[in-house]
Amino acid sequence: MERQIISLNRLFIWWEASRRRIKKRRKCLLKINFSSLKEIEREENADILIVKTPEGEMGILNGHELMTAELLAGPHRYKQGNIFFYFYLSKGMLEIKKESIEIYAMRYFFADSEVENWREKLTYHLDIKKDFDYDVLKKNMIKELTEKMWHGGKRF
Repeated sequence: MERQIISLNRLFIWWEASRRRIKKRRKCLLKINFSSLKEIEREENADILIVKTPEGEMGILNGHELMTAELLAGPHRYKQGNIFFYFYLSKGMLEIKKESIEIYAMRYFFADSEVENWREKLTYHLDIKKDFDYDVLKKNMIKELTEKMWHGGKRF
């Protein structure tokens, strides 16, 4: 009988200690920053970010290794709680830092669900005369992205 009381007491102590650990544990969220030349920067918090790269889909959790990747045009998603949110971009770059994730794109938009006509929303409606302006805009975007990535010649 004494042996059962001791084991129940140990079980209770273990249960109490694990309960305290769970209370202390913080939920870690990713901080995602979206930026482009035409739109204001937007910040989102997420549990997981799933993006499409030329190598395939990549899931990013908190504590991911520092890296830079190219993003393909099309749908990407992030999860907050149990809900997936979608964002669509026309080709961009992803930079994973210690404190946040930076996503640079020429153009993007957000949606609560998948959108079928996302290409139409991302295309530039240009006249033949304005093609030169688009090329200049593209060169400026590439120049700005490389300056942000190199920070005065020092690579991360």
